[in-house]
Amino acid sequence: MRLVKYFSITLMVLCLFALVVNCGTTAATEEEEEETPTGTFTLTSDDITNAGTIAATFAYTTCSGANTSPVLSWSNVPTSTGGSLAITVTDDDASDFVHWIVYNIPTTTTTLAQGVTIATPMVESHNDYGTSGYGGPCPPTGENHTYTFKIWAMNESDITTLTGFDADNPSTIYSLISDSDNNFGSASFTGTFTGT
Repeated sequence: MRLVKYFSITLMVLCLFALVVNCGTTAATEEEEEETPTGTFTLTSDDITNAGTIAATFAYTTCSGANTSPVLSWSNVPTSTGGSLAITVTDDDASDFVHWIVYNIPTTTTTLAQGVTIATPMVESHNDYGTSGYGGPCPPTGENHTYTFKIWAMNESDITTLTGFDADNPSTIYSLISDSDNNFGSASFTGTFTGT
């Protein structure tokens, strides 16, 4: 009788121990799930495959292009973003020659259509061609250049308030946008184009 009672008590203790361990594991699992990011901040284009060739449609006019901006779409913008988004397009092989900057994009926006007409509150800066708006790829004849299309999650809803902002200087605007003190992160893809 004593032996049966002993085994009964031992079994109860083991069951209680298993219950406590299981509850702790469940709580930890639920906490880990809450901390799991919703996804990776991503920028894509239906017009340009990452690391693929950029079509002439999106090249600058002096390179026999139509100088049309490609469609851009993004997802999973960092939740800590305070105010706006910015788009930059630069030439990796020409000291980050600026081809396009769009800033003060509302965080509720998730895409820019092909050949988009930029409207307030969004703003297009000048590019390094000296024109306003999008300026497509156009490297020297025979040279193959890589272009980075990037979206930035900016701290400010209006980046013109940043110290040193110069609306007439695309390189300065690009420097401010890419400064880690002014953004929460970025997402990008690349494309290549050969000069004609």
